[in-house]
Amino acid sequence: MKLKVSAAVCSHKGKIRGNNEDAFLLNGVYLPLEKMDEGGLFTAQTETSFQLYAVCDGMGGEEAGELASFAAVETFAKLLKDASRKTDVRPAIDSAVQQANGAVLALDKNAGCTMTLLCLQGGKATVTWLGDSRIYLLRCGELLRLSEDHTQAQRLLNMGVFDALTAKTHPSSHVLTRYIGMETEGFALQSAYGETLTLKAGDVFLLCSDGLTDMVEETEFAALLNKDAKSAAEELVSAALANGGRDNVTAMAVRVEQVKKNIFGR
Repeated sequence: MKLKVSAAVCSHKGKIRGNNEDAFLLNGVYLPLEKMDEGGLFTAQTETSFQLYAVCDGMGGEEAGELASFAAVETFAKLLKDASRKTDVRPAIDSAVQQANGAVLALDKNAGCTMTLLCLQGGKATVTWLGDSRIYLLRCGELLRLSEDHTQAQRLLNMGVFDALTAKTHPSSHVLTRYIGMETEGFALQSAYGETLTLKAGDVFLLCSDGLTDMVEETEFAALLNKDAKSAAEELVSAALANGGRDNVTAMAVRVEQVKKNIFGR
């Protein structure tokens, strides 16, 4: 099946940080390392059967975080070329995660980054993530959160130690339990996968760094996403900045305009 998709990403270093450690992959397009601090608003109109989108949030201080997130999106961009004809994309994603983890560890800067990745293949969507960058789906007016944070606070929430409000505001909410760039002691780093989704025209995915989710309530996302992709991405980031912009913020909106069979019926 071919997919007609309109997508947009807006990235900003925020009002406090001196640099931007967020990186993105807009179906093959990503900023050069030297342009990441500038951020900006970027759009893409695509009509292919395989598409790949990602947001990575770097950590490590000074330039280390942006080196890590850039290395990750650069690795995932290669996945776009290598995996487009594969029936099952998960092995290719798993391989790319291992490669990205090795590339970040090789920086030897105590750096790391989160990852949230959306693969559209035919009429299906595969979502995977590491860390606390998130992915949401707006479908028929209902906002669904597709990812679960890899944080110490989320782990304690799952154990019943915290309630949701405490988990959101507790200092351990930003202590990551899984991320790209972590030492795995001989084990392969595994990203988490959500349920494979059958796409519908009108679906809107949001991929974002915690600079958005820390500054804007989820209850505001649906109204902001219920627009064209460019307006959605731009207004989400504007809302985060208006609320203080304490961190780098990146929002990517991916709107499925049409799902159609090609001439071979696939």
